[in-house]
Amino acid sequence: MENHRYYTIIVLILIGLVCFIGIFDRDLWTPDEPRVAAKSLEIAETGNWIVLHLAGQPFVEKPPLYHASVAAAIRLTGDRSHIAGTARFVTALWGIGVLLFAGLTARRLLGQNAGLVTAAVLATMVGFVENFHWIRPDAALSFFVMACVWCLVEIFYTDRPVLYLPAGLFAAGAFLSKGFIGPVLIGTAFSGLIAASFMYQTTKHFRPRHLIWLIAGLLLFGAISGTWVGMFRARVDEATWNEWLVTNHFGRFTGEAVHKGHLEPRNYDYYLITALMYSFPWTFFLLVRMYQIVKRFRVSSPEAKKTTLFLLIWAIGTLVLLTIPVTKRDIYFLPVLPAYAMLAADYIKNSNTRWVRHYTGWIAGLCVTLLLVFTISPWAARPFLNKIPAGLHAAVTQPGPGQIISITGTIVCFFAIVRFRQQRITPFFCIFLCMAMLYTGLFSVPMNLIDQHKNLRISTNDFLSQIPVEERPKIAGWNFSQTMLASFYIYADWKVPQLESEDDVNRILTGADTEYNSVILNQIHAISDVVNEPFELLLEGYPRGTRTFRGLFWIKGKSK
Repeated sequence: MENHRYYTIIVLILIGLVCFIGIFDRDLWTPDEPRVAAKSLEIAETGNWIVLHLAGQPFVEKPPLYHASVAAAIRLTGDRSHIAGTARFVTALWGIGVLLFAGLTARRLLGQNAGLVTAAVLATMVGFVENFHWIRPDAALSFFVMACVWCLVEIFYTDRPVLYLPAGLFAAGAFLSKGFIGPVLIGTAFSGLIAASFMYQTTKHFRPRHLIWLIAGLLLFGAISGTWVGMFRARVDEATWNEWLVTNHFGRFTGEAVHKGHLEPRNYDYYLITALMYSFPWTFFLLVRMYQIVKRFRVSSPEAKKTTLFLLIWAIGTLVLLTIPVTKRDIYFLPVLPAYAMLAADYIKNSNTRWVRHYTGWIAGLCVTLLLVFTISPWAARPFLNKIPAGLHAAVTQPGPGQIISITGTIVCFFAIVRFRQQRITPFFCIFLCMAMLYTGLFSVPMNLIDQHKNLRISTNDFLSQIPVEERPKIAGWNFSQTMLASFYIYADWKVPQLESEDDVNRILTGADTEYNSVILNQIHAISDVVNEPFELLLEGYPRGTRTFRGLFWIKGKSK
């Protein structure tokens, strides 16, 4: 029934709703967002897309492609005051691209009906929704990996080797989004296609005609990637080059880049847990499909075996690959999430067993329960105001459009449950519809409340408004976090120069420095840890909470 044009339109509309809901409703959040937005803003204002900068300082963790895409959008809008929404809109567009190529790939591998189902399953996976509402380069990386995989699948399934050229282009995009990990992730999927072809097809994909096109694609990849690498190397010194090439790539792999964080040296089940969490609410179907593969693989047709083997190598091979490095983050799993969506969609698209219907009812009930909580939250929270920060009382207790959206979502879910029990819609469509409603409520109520707490704009501007603009050129910074550097630049267009040592701080306080007369300290446990000279505290603020270590302290020298 879902194959009817009416249901197709509904699915496409809800996919768009899930992708774009909430992207303009909140400011920049830590971690990552202020830093990424500031680097993108600097490209927009300086035009330097070769070497990324953070508030005037070289910051070369990632290649520039994602940041350049955000910068282009900033230039197009001409408004830096809404940079958060602009950047998230670009991220959502990358997400739409991922869904498109994932759907096309699933359609080729699993049949015509699987394309739309895969796109809908992927669009409502927790991992997809979370990360494509967050400003991170992994959005562009995921797009280029998925687009390249689609090209490779078309080559192996339709014998069109000319697609090695766009595959090389997309592989270069993956490299320019996040470095060497992009081509490596593509290589895992490519190895799956090669293995499956050798085992269940022929070697026709390795004849001279195919190899020529493959070499052409590799040359295109090398030319595009190498051009940027060459320009980058020509513009940076040896230390910056080593920071990008050695520390950021190999240091993360071995764990030597301790200052980068996220070290998980012996956490071998890290990405297994991530896969289960990111795949929700479709995790059950993913696990059942895995069980089916093990149980029925021998009796499957050669074509089915080829497709199944490819998906398994891509999905499980990437999981194992990501587990090897010491540095681990959930976000690194995002580019392979479409493979898990295809496996889940392959089971759910035609499944209507008793256990599937029970699980569907449980998910639908969970969605209704949470939407009702969002609806009544302004009244239900009032007895607990003593446990809620005072600054959030008005936001928590004041009903608004979020409650209207939540109650509407609740009604839609009830309608879906009734139709499901009448067997008028399938388990897939019921879960998809209910999850889409849940996400609309989630971004309309809880996310708005969290934004009141995590919003950096208000608290940072409160601090900056007390520092006269005419005095800022004479102020230096000490030990600013990346978030603070980015916040000052985004909200006040102020690139605070950073001192290199504690001696520089004390020299300013003694009046011996001819360039600066005061200092703003950040990331300290106590001012006395840095300052040895008499000082006067001019201003104190906590844009990132009440912890002293995240505080800002503006000080100047005091006469002895």
